[in-house]
Amino acid sequence: MKTNQERTLQDGISALVWAAGTNSRDHGFHEDWPDGDDFHNQADYRRQESLAITEKLALIHEEVSEALGEIRSGHEATEVYYTSRIGAPYPEQIHNEDGKPLRKPEGFGIELADAMIRIADLAYLTGIDLGAHIIEKAQYNATREHKHGRKF
Repeated sequence: MKTNQERTLQDGISALVWAAGTNSRDHGFHEDWPDGDDFHNQADYRRQESLAITEKLALIHEEVSEALGEIRSGHEATEVYYTSRIGAPYPEQIHNEDGKPLRKPEGFGIELADAMIRIADLAYLTGIDLGAHIIEKAQYNATREHKHGRKF
């Protein structure tokens, strides 16, 4: 039985999955995802889907590595800065007359956000109810011993 808080969390994660997935689709990032209609048998489709998942996982890993790079470069975990197309860093965002941001946000938290967006997109593509899985895993983790019996 889910609590109200768990239902709210699941709804929020579902919204993230939908937003990330539709934005990625609308910007062409699903064009390389296999279409089941293009394959003569299920085994060929599953192989192509596995390869596509592998590629998406590598991109998630890249975002996590970029987060590591921010810390290794001496940036504070909470620091957000902005870069222009020429790469110069700025302390704040600017917008054009239509309200669109002109500088790319950078920083540890931004890279974590990128990783979460890519994870949500992969859940969208595969039809995984990520919110339900997070709640199920959190409920199980709540029953585990301190540090799950490990040193760290």
